[in-house]
Amino acid sequence: MKTSTIKKILEVDLSIQIGMVVLSIMLLTFTGKPEWAFLLFYFGLGTFQLISFLFHFKRRKEHKKMISTYQRLLLFVLIFTVVSFTSLLAPFFQGGFFMLFLLVMLFMGIIMALIYINLTTKDISKLKRKILWNEKEL
Repeated sequence: MKTSTIKKILEVDLSIQIGMVVLSIMLLTFTGKPEWAFLLFYFGLGTFQLISFLFHFKRRKEHKKMISTYQRLLLFVLIFTVVSFTSLLAPFFQGGFFMLFLLVMLFMGIIMALIYINLTTKDISKLKRKILWNEKEL
């Protein structure tokens, strides 16, 4: 794939991410019953970013620290989800631990979304200077 094609894909990717964030904030602020819309965009954005991350994973040559941080957060979310939903089977964990899970996931999702939007923005910036990827490698 050419660098210009990947740059265009990342620009569309970033536009969708920012659009989802803005739309969810607007729905949360200006509508009467925004909870369902906020959750839809919250989980929709997370899913979209995960798919995008996996799609671009092998092509990324820089920002290793940010990619590593995002990977660690993904692993944490996976492990915490398994533990939380497994703990629902035990009666003494049902209330508090599951509420802790929901609270952690609320803030973890926001942090991960911001990291990934930052990573995508940096990739686009590098591609504009044609430093990030060598077209021969694509």
